[in-house]
Amino acid sequence: MEQILPTLATKEDLKPLATKEELKALATKEELREAVAELATRLREEGERSRRYMKILIEDVKDSIALYAERLTAVDERDAKQHAESVEADEALDRRVTALEAASRRRRRQGGR
Repeated sequence: MEQILPTLATKEDLKPLATKEELKALATKEELREAVAELATRLREEGERSRRYMKILIEDVKDSIALYAERLTAVDERDAKQHAESVEADEALDRRVTALEAASRRRRRQGGR
């Protein structure tokens, strides 16, 4: 017996260890499993909510892009029309200037005779 006594723990050795009361506050393996399962369920539900929300956001962005594209097309068509009108007006002015220059040359020739 005297040989076994030095190998046994003393009260001082056991102080850092948890008491029965302290151990009651800790979760059991089953409680931990349940908590993890609940967290996994909540995480899955949050993931589904996030996916639904992202789909809504994506649809909103798609609608905004479509609206922007429609407006851009309208502006592009308007600009093309204005450009065509400007080219037409420029050509008309060129014709007038050419006609006036030709008339001026004729008058000078007639006056010089």
